[in-house]
Amino acid sequence: MKNTHEITGVLEMVSRLPSSTNGNPRYLVSIRENKPDNGEDLRFRYHARTKVDSSFAYEVDNLFGKEVVAVVGEHFGRTHIESARKSSQQRSAEKYVRDAYTF
Repeated sequence: MKNTHEITGVLEMVSRLPSSTNGNPRYLVSIRENKPDNGEDLRFRYHARTKVDSSFAYEVDNLFGKEVVAVVGEHFGRTHIESARKSSQQRSAEKYVRDAYTF
């Protein structure tokens, strides 16, 4: 993969693409990134596909709607998402909620 970089934002599913020839799922995802510019809240959106026959396509279902740090790059002329993990802010918020309800 070429030109890889990390993007922090909310991962959203745009559509499910046809499965690979081996039957593995593929997705077209969007990463919504908020960048304040001169006091305004502008939203930048990156669209990327999961790679063909990638095990990450099975993990991405659990990350939709959550803030992630995603590794995105170019593969065969198209933007692909290679991996993603929950951002530290998301993990700390989940830990706070889990600890609040633990007796």
